[in-house]
Amino acid sequence: MIIAVVGSGGKTTLIKKLASRYRSEGKSVLITTTTHMFIEEDTLLTDDAGTVIRAIKETGYAMAGVPDGKKFKPLSKETFDAVCACADVVLVEADGSKHLPLKYPNATEPVIPENTDEIIVVCGLNAIGQKAKDVCHRLDLVKACLGTEDNTQITPAHIQKLVTEGYLKPLRAAYPRVTISLRPRHDGSLYQRAIASLLQNEQDVSMIRKEWFCPQPKLILCGGGHVSREVAAFAHRLDFSVTVMDERPEAVTRERFPTAEALLQVTEPGMLCIITEKHGSAPRGVGSMMFVGEEKVLGSIGGGEPEYLAICHAKENPGFGLREFALNNTAPNGLDMICGGRITVLFIPV
Repeated sequence: MIIAVVGSGGKTTLIKKLASRYRSEGKSVLITTTTHMFIEEDTLLTDDAGTVIRAIKETGYAMAGVPDGKKFKPLSKETFDAVCACADVVLVEADGSKHLPLKYPNATEPVIPENTDEIIVVCGLNAIGQKAKDVCHRLDLVKACLGTEDNTQITPAHIQKLVTEGYLKPLRAAYPRVTISLRPRHDGSLYQRAIASLLQNEQDVSMIRKEWFCPQPKLILCGGGHVSREVAAFAHRLDFSVTVMDERPEAVTRERFPTAEALLQVTEPGMLCIITEKHGSAPRGVGSMMFVGEEKVLGSIGGGEPEYLAICHAKENPGFGLREFALNNTAPNGLDMICGGRITVLFIPV
């Protein structure tokens, strides 16, 4: 099976992941290129088919090509054909992008080998919000496709048009019998995962709004038992920021909650203070919190006068409640906060 990986922003990384997966399944793997790849420690710099075939038979793996400076270029057609005949899976980097996350191919790109069974198109979602001139290879072709300028900020819709017009449509027309798919590279956030899913399924990405995912939702788990472990793991998959509180030190460990943002050992009763609304300028956003106990304070909601008053309120009023604090320079006790905004704090006894 020959798989050609094209596009921009993560081709080599994807090839390495695919190679690891196929090797774990007991399949022999060849990595090579039809353009250029960087030389690695285990790269076989040769065009001798016998040398490459011997490595595949002995180890089940080879990365091979002809040396060209710090990179290696394609094997000759004769060597490529001979080596392909003895490898279960051949992974070919068949495009170049100068390490940029987006591109529009020219008339000679990508370079797809004969008898390719599958083509995977890669693009990098880290281009979202960046200027086109900073994240796009073959910028003139990108601007012609999108009708944009050098400083245009890239949107998900721009990415969808680039991969559709530059890769999916022409590749499907040229290789109607080949499986062609899109693999966007994302940063793991729920927003980019949602965009990636729509791109992969070729659905309109304009239905997604980034503000739906901001600020990051927060989850506070009071108790570090086995149920909280399952809830924390599920919440992480949904991009929640998770805080776990428990009086037992063995219950709030990184081994038990590897993805939690914060682990708090609370050994005394107290109040949990959480910012639920922010208006104007404030040092901390919605979801910021602190714990106010009889003897200690953990965390912060921004410092200054509002935090001082929140601590006083928490100690004097042990019940649930909401209170608004202004961030101004009128404080009489020297704890001024002059951001000019307002925060609303929820008080929860724990």
